[in-house]
Amino acid sequence: MMRGVKIILFIAVVLFINTLLFIQVLSAFSKWSMETRRFSVVKSYGLPIESIKSFKLPGDKHDSLIGVVSESPGHPKWAHLYIFSLFRKTYLGLAFDQELEIPKNRNFSSFHQIDNFNNGEPVLPLLGVENKKVVLDLMDIGGITLKSTELEDLSILPPKDRLVAGIAAIEDIDADGRKDVVWRMDADYAGLPRGIAAHDPLSGKKKWEFLFGPIPFRTIVKDIDHDGKKEIIFSAKAPLNHVSWNGMDDDTSYVGVLDCQGNKKWCDEVGGSFTWASLAVEDLDCDGSFEVITSLQCHRKIDPDHGEVRIYDALSSKKINSKNYPGVSFTSLYVVNMDNDPHLEIIASDAQGGLWIWDHNLNEHCTYKSKADISIIGVERIHENSLPYIFTWYADNSLRIFDHRLKTIFNYQFYQIPKEIKEPDTIIPISDGQTTSFVLTADHTYLISPKQSLPFQDYLALFRSPFLFYFLGMVFFNGLLYVGWKQTRKSRLRSLELLRESTKTRPEWTITAQDVLHKMKSPLTAILWET
Repeated sequence: MMRGVKIILFIAVVLFINTLLFIQVLSAFSKWSMETRRFSVVKSYGLPIESIKSFKLPGDKHDSLIGVVSESPGHPKWAHLYIFSLFRKTYLGLAFDQELEIPKNRNFSSFHQIDNFNNGEPVLPLLGVENKKVVLDLMDIGGITLKSTELEDLSILPPKDRLVAGIAAIEDIDADGRKDVVWRMDADYAGLPRGIAAHDPLSGKKKWEFLFGPIPFRTIVKDIDHDGKKEIIFSAKAPLNHVSWNGMDDDTSYVGVLDCQGNKKWCDEVGGSFTWASLAVEDLDCDGSFEVITSLQCHRKIDPDHGEVRIYDALSSKKINSKNYPGVSFTSLYVVNMDNDPHLEIIASDAQGGLWIWDHNLNEHCTYKSKADISIIGVERIHENSLPYIFTWYADNSLRIFDHRLKTIFNYQFYQIPKEIKEPDTIIPISDGQTTSFVLTADHTYLISPKQSLPFQDYLALFRSPFLFYFLGMVFFNGLLYVGWKQTRKSRLRSLELLRESTKTRPEWTITAQDVLHKMKSPLTAILWET
């Protein structure tokens, strides 16, 4: 009985140890597979290049990039502006077309063709404030400032050095044949002016301004009524500075639409103080009319607003659909066709570590929950026929890529990232003329590229990972068991062999006597039973 219990306990211990080792082997292999199977992550530059935008130089098949590095020793008011390529490699890691110094308060867009200026060659617009004047500089690819224009004054002058001026679009919004610069202004906690304005980029003449109390958050320029003229769709956040203008207070967040002349078509309240709404404008159900989609984010600790996703009719402001999620604060919003069906899907992340995908009717397709914060930094395709991938930044400083069903297909851990880097910029897709790669700015500047096959270095990384340690541990443990079992079996067979040999050496008369006594049965047995 005891021997059977010992055998069962021994088998249970062996199975338990093997199970633990197998789980570790599987986990290490899975991690290696996710880090190497689909994409490669390469540090392209030793500094973080921020606010990266892509463009094409004349005659180039691949995309070039423009971005800014804020570090400028000895010049705290200046930043380095880089015009560079990640596909033309040099020993420095980047091929620079130009390196410029610009004021830190300058906001820049990508290269644009502005009417017939500079013989139709693309120019780089830089927008900023100097002595309470909003200035627009137009620079060529060589870094020469071709034109510097003071934009016509707003009805409220900006506080000195306190106005953030960001270019929303350079487009012909009123169909007059000339491009306009549409820009958003934010005097931050200094108060007004806050809002959106449009100017002629060459003469500086003001076309219109629309001021409001809250801070502009998202601005999209799109022709939503198909009349050839473009509307300005905006969302605004509520910092609670007790500022109000045009009936919009900064203790409330809003979403709204302006026409091409800066007149308010409609505006709706989204949330209370310390809230703001992410924004997208798309034809969700592909019926020819646009919808405005918002998701609410709240940073109020006391009695926070519920997370809400809304769908408006872009022209009438009618609320088509909405969903409330108590205790959820949405951090990003994308509207993309995720599965190549006729309708678009809505994708969002929240501050509680969740990912969400809804259909055009706000029915949940799938969700993903994690134990730490996760935010979407891009939803992109690697080529025209592929389904989009969801690029996310995880709280443990890792890049995770999900497919259209929110299944993790790639996971890459970044180590030694400073704590002050909470979340990188949105990834930037760039093409070399054949495939699409992605630029990620964190502690350094990284290039993320899809893989065609696994190189030798990836297989070498597998054997440098914990996979090899646990795999060899499992082999060694089971090898010891096998050797022990073989030795035990050999000892038992040897014992039986010795027993047989000892039986053969006994005298024949003792064996015969034992057999006779057994057949006759000893009288002693009957006496013992009687007793």
